[in-house]
Amino acid sequence: FGAFPVHDAEAERFVAQWNQDAGPQSISMLDLRKALELKGFTNYDLIAGDIMNTLPWYCEIQPQLKVSLLHIDTDTYAPAKLALELLYDRVVPGGVILLDDYGVEHGGTRAVDEFFKGKPFKPQKLPLSHASPVFLVKE
Repeated sequence: FGAFPVHDAEAERFVAQWNQDAGPQSISMLDLRKALELKGFTNYDLIAGDIMNTLPWYCEIQPQLKVSLLHIDTDTYAPAKLALELLYDRVVPGGVILLDDYGVEHGGTRAVDEFFKGKPFKPQKLPLSHASPVFLVKE
């Protein structure tokens, strides 16, 4: 919620292009809450801040957390890698991991490839009109 965080030179280039194409602001927390309410979603937490800081904190205060749907849409390397490292083991067997940027954005793709090297990784493409997202079902 707010400006896109920058963690390295690759992310800096991505964010500059993103800001040029889409603008520097994302959806507000209030607007996202309204959209989720309209769709009937109730089982979620919205945490404002840089995921590199907030995700480790959230995992620490929620040691019992189990995930049935993990949607990673961070676009850049560092937060995608961190999300996989901290949340993959919390995804339940049969849970779905949705990788929004795999095969599209270099940083997110590299993080996924590195994380799954030597692990079972059978991504499936959603039948949409563009190259992403892909998903996999955790065994």
